[in-house]
Amino acid sequence: MMQYLSILKGIQPGKVVEYELSRRKLSKGRFAISINEYPQTLGAIINGHRGMNTKLSLKIEKEFGWGEGFLMTLKVYYDIRKEKEQQGKQLR
Repeated sequence: MMQYLSILKGIQPGKVVEYELSRRKLSKGRFAISINEYPQTLGAIINGHRGMNTKLSLKIEKEFGWGEGFLMTLKVYYDIRKEKEQQGKQLR
């Protein structure tokens, strides 16, 4: 799992979920319903309009067979990257 984290570090977690759905040929809507979530919620996370939360990340990780905390770890690295970008803009 750590090898994937080093590769995916800084990528928005929704994009990783979107890629996996595509790879498995699953629709976002059907997948969302299968894990008892609203399709709009999953769509907003995939599109970056909403942040990943712990409850949803655990559902997705379980369904995909990923280790617990994988998506939330990606979220933290993504948040760090965005904060550094913001700080860089403020320094200019």
